[in-house]
Amino acid sequence: MGFPTANLDYAQEYILPKIGVYIGEAEVPQGRFKTMINIGHNPTFNTRNEISIEAYLLDFNDLLYGQKITLTFLHRIRDEMKFDSIQRLIEQMLQDYQTTREYFDKQ
Repeated sequence: MGFPTANLDYAQEYILPKIGVYIGEAEVPQGRFKTMINIGHNPTFNTRNEISIEAYLLDFNDLLYGQKITLTFLHRIRDEMKFDSIQRLIEQMLQDYQTTREYFDKQ
């Protein structure tokens, strides 16, 4: 869909932010990157009982399998939504991406 994400495992004792889409930063071995983060159940594809955390690192093109990632949440964009089509989901992700870029451009 044009947004390769790092799918994060997390310990159950962590307290997660409210389900939704966030602007943040990711600290990885390659450095610190502006990040768009989704926390939720992925309702467009399937409703999951467990919560997933997916992070799209802007301007990053490398593999992160098995590496530690530390996320910092800076701003909440919106609630999680179920879309009636993949195309509508992609359109919303593009809007979220633009919102993320604009957030960092103002910093």
